[in-house]
Amino acid sequence: MDKTNLPLCDAARSKHDIIAEAGEFLEEYYRDCHPLGPAGLQPRLLQVVEEVRKKGYYFQTPDELAYGVKLAWRNSARCIMRVQWRNIQVRDARGPDAEYGRRITNDEMFDTCVRHLREAVTEASNGSKVVSSHMTVFPQILPGDDFGRRIWNAQLVRFAGYRLDDGTVLGDPAHVELTDICVGLGWKPPAARTAFDVLPLIIQANDNAPPLCRELPADAVLLVPITHPEYPRLADLQLKWHAVPAISAFTLDIGGIQYPCAPFNGWYMDAEIACRNLADPQRYDLLPAVAAAMGLPDLDGGNSHDLARDRALVELAVAVLGSFDSAGVTMVDHHTASDSFTRHFQKEMDERGFIPADWVWITPPIGGSANSVFHQ
Repeated sequence: MDKTNLPLCDAARSKHDIIAEAGEFLEEYYRDCHPLGPAGLQPRLLQVVEEVRKKGYYFQTPDELAYGVKLAWRNSARCIMRVQWRNIQVRDARGPDAEYGRRITNDEMFDTCVRHLREAVTEASNGSKVVSSHMTVFPQILPGDDFGRRIWNAQLVRFAGYRLDDGTVLGDPAHVELTDICVGLGWKPPAARTAFDVLPLIIQANDNAPPLCRELPADAVLLVPITHPEYPRLADLQLKWHAVPAISAFTLDIGGIQYPCAPFNGWYMDAEIACRNLADPQRYDLLPAVAAAMGLPDLDGGNSHDLARDRALVELAVAVLGSFDSAGVTMVDHHTASDSFTRHFQKEMDERGFIPADWVWITPPIGGSANSVFHQ
């Protein structure tokens, strides 16, 4: 039922398969949380079967959708923070009926995405900025659709990657192609380009709609400058990262119904930014610059026994975590996340007897065997 790690839609799904998946989902929903319990299942299932046989799809109730979103997060094999699965807030942007997907506009979708980013961050009484988990669900795939609707960006907030004349990249190499597409759609990058220019969103409301390319308003994008309390030279790198990791290029699959556009955010773990986004060689590849700012030996010097690369990676994680803490922005460290998942793993095994887990993704990219999840 849960295919949240797959960014593809199966627009040709058969009525038989939809009915089978709907039955499995509704049985779990009525057993787990519906006020009527399992006794209420049969009338709803008969209604769904009739609707699918007649039209090729059915329209889930708001409560079914909300439960399905939570269940999808609970089953998402790559997420380490699933202990929070019951706390996600769902914005139902499907409209009054399934056919609304044929009427929704690019402008409506863009405005809803902006609202998602704004509402994902709230200010506490002490001034801290609390990031909470949200999912916005746009209309479902209908028979005859290709992709229905989509956001071209992998996340709502991404940084540009500019290919320079010498072949190097200013910014995020993962987004060079997307940057070129944005420019081709009319986006004008800042006159003074930096490594952290926020890309516009590209939104396509339906198969036949021309894509909309529009910049996000500044107040919807919370950015955190990255510094280090013990290595002031790190500030010279002018590093920053966005506070809300809102993934947007995947398919939410609930009870046989596919939602090709459902932006979702949790909050960052320190290692996601420090060890992957900023340090991976195919991304910002900043470990050599961080090592230099720390006064460590040249990482290309050939002496791996000094562990300079590891030291730079750890201090970059310290910088990211400390900077988010100083800014009062929600972030979890990799040890806390690891311990949380270990407890969640045991609880799920006790309650359900299984838990989907892709351990390559679950195990943090820093800390190794010092993380409790390493030993699962």
